[in-house]
Amino acid sequence: MRLQLAVLAACLATSTVSAQARLDADQIQGLAQDAIAQAISQIDVRQIQGIARDALRGALRSYQGRGGPEETERFSRKVKLGRDGRVTLTNISGDIVFTTGPGDEVSIDAIKRTRGDKSQLATVQIDVSDRPGRVDMETRFTNRFSNRVSVDYTVTVPVSAAVEIKSVSGDVKVTGVRGAVRAEAVSGDVTIVDTPKLEVAKVVSGEVRLTNVASDADLQAASVSGNVRANGVKTHGLDLATVSGG
Repeated sequence: MRLQLAVLAACLATSTVSAQARLDADQIQGLAQDAIAQAISQIDVRQIQGIARDALRGALRSYQGRGGPEETERFSRKVKLGRDGRVTLTNISGDIVFTTGPGDEVSIDAIKRTRGDKSQLATVQIDVSDRPGRVDMETRFTNRFSNRVSVDYTVTVPVSAAVEIKSVSGDVKVTGVRGAVRAEAVSGDVTIVDTPKLEVAKVVSGEVRLTNVASDADLQAASVSGNVRANGVKTHGLDLATVSGG
């Protein structure tokens, strides 16, 4: 509200000064910029933190709720990995959950979601590639209508597997993974529980929550807009950072 008033005041001042022909264009521009800068300096970042977070989290889903019932499509696959393999997942929009299970397989269960035209589901592909000791998963958008589709993942990996997750929009949760874990998101909360080899947990807009985690080296946990909460953390070096949060 203060910013809007400041902009309005700057506009009024500009028109008044122009009418009186007392200042040149550069001076008028300087007055307007000074008024806006002063208003911005008075804004409490915490007051707009929630608005900014909601805006980021809704950016990729803005087209998904345009009417009609929810349409879904399920995807399931099991891939042999081995007990000490590596699993990666790159997702654009949707929640991600990683848990552990017995054996040496990676179990992938995904749900595509959209509203209205069910054919939109076909514009999003789930690519799974595997080779000895590694499984890579990626959500791939094939055209401009793909941003109306989100994909939620539930992935079960061998206990000792290493995991790397990159998400644009959606919550990420990893529980019980004993191998190295790296989790990064643009918009959404990142939650890591019972992981003894956490390396990175970062988010731009959202919270980072760490519970009963450890690291063999330095641990990086950061949020640009959100809180970083750590409980039961054991590590040689801990780098906790937040620009707007606690």
